[in-house]
Amino acid sequence: MQDQGKFSIGMSVQFNSDELFYYLKLAAVGTIGAMTLHTAYKFYLNLRHEKGRSRWKEFLAAIGFIPPLIPTALSSGPLSLSLDSKHPLNHNVTRFRFLLPESDQVIGLRPGQHVAIAATVGGKRVVRMYSPVSGNEARGYVDVVIKRYEGDHALSKHIHSMREGEKLEWDGPRGHIVYKGRGAFLIGRSKKRDKRSFSHMTAIAGGTGITPLLQILKSSLEDYSDCSNLHLIFANSTEKDVFLKEELDMLAETHSNRFRLTYTVSQPGDGWRACVGRPDSAEVLKLIAPPSDNHVVMLCGPNPMVKAVVTALKGIGHQERNVLVF
Repeated sequence: MQDQGKFSIGMSVQFNSDELFYYLKLAAVGTIGAMTLHTAYKFYLNLRHEKGRSRWKEFLAAIGFIPPLIPTALSSGPLSLSLDSKHPLNHNVTRFRFLLPESDQVIGLRPGQHVAIAATVGGKRVVRMYSPVSGNEARGYVDVVIKRYEGDHALSKHIHSMREGEKLEWDGPRGHIVYKGRGAFLIGRSKKRDKRSFSHMTAIAGGTGITPLLQILKSSLEDYSDCSNLHLIFANSTEKDVFLKEELDMLAETHSNRFRLTYTVSQPGDGWRACVGRPDSAEVLKLIAPPSDNHVVMLCGPNPMVKAVVTALKGIGHQERNVLVF
């Protein structure tokens, strides 16, 4: 027979009403705590990935907690973009403008990232990586600068032969280096990214290898809270191979307090008055700031050039961890 105010569980355990209420409260608190920890862990995992952070930003913007987000074209997945116009920059380099799906969209790349561009050429699907030269200030379009190569470079020839209205497939963002601003970089793949900060940045670009480096330089120069000291060394074979000169000269003039610009060619003409030498030559290397953990050297260009410059930089004391190859 059960006593009044007591409850039995099984054959031997008995609780009065106060004890039972206490244990029920304890169980409820434990359950809520476990659910909270589980939700917090899922939130943490979400924030570690770009798409997860984007979803949370969209939610916060939707409830008015942060300003409305600018729609990004790449957030919806692969794109098919049509050619709007093309503007030759020299004898074999052209600036191409492609239209985004919506006129208020931006491409959605962070400085340092690139896209995969694909087309079917001669019955085969060809994919190459390109870094746009327009940033997220460009609404409704994206610009890429592409050199026409001979030989087996089927995609570059295909793009140069395109007519207005023809389309290419775009996918991204890609890349393992992202410039966060104010001298800070995220380096590595999404799960193993290392955050590094530098007060001095040297960019060494060979030909169209300037495109990802220009993204970073412009991002820094457009941010008046970014005090990084910048130096661009733009290497080409001859003077006629130089392109984007007007834009680069304007940046150097406008930001002369912290941006230095050096042109160098390996085959100078009679009228050439700037630096002469390959990027790995002593003439160019002596222009680079001394090695330091506050100084990063960024490289992009043809593979033989990049390998030669990396070797030369190591020879004058630059540590591999302070050299970023795009």
